[in-house]
Amino acid sequence: TITLCDGTWEEDLSFDIAVTIEGTGAGTVVTAPVGETPFTFAAGGGVKNLTIQGSYNGVEVTGGSDTVIDGVTFTDVENRAISMSGAEASMVTGA
Repeated sequence: TITLCDGTWEEDLSFDIAVTIEGTGAGTVVTAPVGETPFTFAAGGGVKNLTIQGSYNGVEVTGGSDTVIDGVTFTDVENRAISMSGAEASMVTGA
């Protein structure tokens, strides 16, 4: 688990291992460069307790299993808040 403190974070990260990114709540805001997606997961993991704003997609899940998206708020996302393909037993709660 990687914990992000309150603040605004610009990210464009892809994970091929199970990693969970966890914020501290509404004060943790994640953006992405223009046309990009902050988090792409290919092997499980997920995001919890943060806000994703102003990105192309909010979260992409491209494979793996047991990806969890919990307590995430999406604002000003251009395409899809959550894009899933090839993901097994994944869960979205509190979003």
